[in-house]
Amino acid sequence: MGIFSTSSPFDQDVERATSENNTSEEWGLIMEICDHAGVSAQSSKECLRAILRRLAHPDPHVQVHAATLLDACVANCGRVFHLEVASRDFETEFRRLLARAQPPVAARLRALLRKWAEGEFRDDPQLDLIPSLHARLRAETPAADATPIAPTAGAASAATAAAAQRERDELARAIALSLRELGTG
Repeated sequence: MGIFSTSSPFDQDVERATSENNTSEEWGLIMEICDHAGVSAQSSKECLRAILRRLAHPDPHVQVHAATLLDACVANCGRVFHLEVASRDFETEFRRLLARAQPPVAARLRALLRKWAEGEFRDDPQLDLIPSLHARLRAETPAADATPIAPTAGAASAATAAAAQRERDELARAIALSLRELGTG
């Protein structure tokens, strides 16, 4: 996809929304990005390119924020964004990101792919690449697909809360490991 070749008008906002200094999601900014990204095919392409750059960031904290932003765009930007996600370029980048991501981040990306394959992309032949990619990845590594989709805010069950805490703990360990590897921790 050549995601590092050009900058876009989305770069600054995407960087702010996915900053390593963010302690929580910046939902106001995320929704503003979604509003602008869904306007045209070009804006969707530029936004997706900026998000993919952040998914390739070495800090897993940034990657998780970028995954949240990507999911928000899939949920809110409509068909024009879906068509960009359901492209061979995205498939290639997604596979590359999965191969390089730390386990908690890879699990989050796989869970999002499953969610999209079973939801927004399921019944549209033009968007079939996402369900096909999910099926191929599931066939290649069936155990990796067993990870549940990350719980949403307001989930009340104790089991969900425990799973969310485990996911946060794993993410914290991954971030600490990344910082140690970068020599800043």
